[in-house]
Amino acid sequence: MLKNNGVQSVLFALLLLMASTYSVALEKVAERGDIAKYRLANGLKIILAPDASGDAVFFNLIYQVGSLDDPEGKSGTAHLLEHLMFRGTEQRSGEALTQELSQRGIQFNATTSYDRTRYSAMLDSDSEN
Repeated sequence: MLKNNGVQSVLFALLLLMASTYSVALEKVAERGDIAKYRLANGLKIILAPDASGDAVFFNLIYQVGSLDDPEGKSGTAHLLEHLMFRGTEQRSGEALTQELSQRGIQFNATTSYDRTRYSAMLDSDSEN
């Protein structure tokens, strides 16, 4: 099992990989205890908040766009876009993507509210996953 320091190290490594892959500047903007907030040059905010009480990694991706941003007369657009994220890509169908995530022990969901769309995932820190 990954312990708190292991999970934090993995998350930070992924954060650095993402920043280097997309050639964006990564800036630490705040820190309080074990919780650190970063910002990428494109404005994306990342918060790393390790919790030693569990054996899982939680991931939330929140877009600050919801049903209040739907175009006039086209209610449900934000919710539709939420669902379209699970349709897949040219390389992998949506069904294959969700099946592969589930096989790796990843539980995921998405919600759309008035002011945001949230994608969440949880991965047990089992080394086989």
